[in-house]
Amino acid sequence: MEIKYYSELKAKEQFSVLQYLGFRQALDYRTFDLRRELDYRFSGGPGGICALIDNKLAGFVGLMQIPTKTIMGNELVGGVWCVVTNPDYWGKGICSTLMGKAHEYFVERGCRFCFLSTSKGLISYNLYKKLGYEEISYFQGFPKVFKFSKIKKERINNLSSIDIKQANVLFREFAKTFTGFVIRPSDFIDFQQWNGRYEDQVSVQCEGGYALVSHNSGHLVIEEFISINEIATTKILKSLENKSDGLLIDPLVSCEGHKKIYQKRDYIFEQSQNFVFMVKPLDTKATFIESYGDGFYINSLSLF
Repeated sequence: MEIKYYSELKAKEQFSVLQYLGFRQALDYRTFDLRRELDYRFSGGPGGICALIDNKLAGFVGLMQIPTKTIMGNELVGGVWCVVTNPDYWGKGICSTLMGKAHEYFVERGCRFCFLSTSKGLISYNLYKKLGYEEISYFQGFPKVFKFSKIKKERINNLSSIDIKQANVLFREFAKTFTGFVIRPSDFIDFQQWNGRYEDQVSVQCEGGYALVSHNSGHLVIEEFISINEIATTKILKSLENKSDGLLIDPLVSCEGHKKIYQKRDYIFEQSQNFVFMVKPLDTKATFIESYGDGFYINSLSLF
């Protein structure tokens, strides 16, 4: 087995084939190469680590380096993304080997933590636990909320579409009291629109906040919801409820203030989580709770 960085691959079309075999979605390597240029989490890195057997791409682990805010200040962490093994090579230790190489890569760059997201229903979940990853308890405590739209629409003042410059100002103000994934460049929202994570025509903004929203099977999903007061929170929700023709869904309520407003507006709460966010300390002296405290924040738009 030969280990190479993704950036060193000569036959990158194999990356697209591997993506289809693993996820039934053939991510075009040219799209991924463009994403590496646009997404700050890939900036300056090789994109991932690959395993090749007889010049055939047998496995891949994506590598991100992400700035986070800890109690003591800003800190770069590792992020593992898009882990996949060709089914012909299952059970041969390829994933474990690549994950070990990923951890070495991050340690060499001074990272004390590595994060990833997965599902409890996947085989990889148990592998990650064996490799030292633990579920982040705060994340598991974040509820999902749902509300069906009213049959009769209300007459309300339409909110504006997204002004990215103002949205960045609002995000920085909102994130001041949190730790976690609250550090981003000014073009992050632009990138996520290019990435298809939200749609401008259903997203809304007012003076005190904004919501970046996507469609999912005819329903509206809130990917990022930022507001600096209850008035803005309520105004945004009223606007989105009026836009929705089915369910309005917030899949990750990580702000206590939003949770209270959802309760007031009779949203359905679901606490169960099949999707999990996990962390592995890469330094024996590092602990998640001592670094991030109880103010850890991440939202759907920032997940990887």
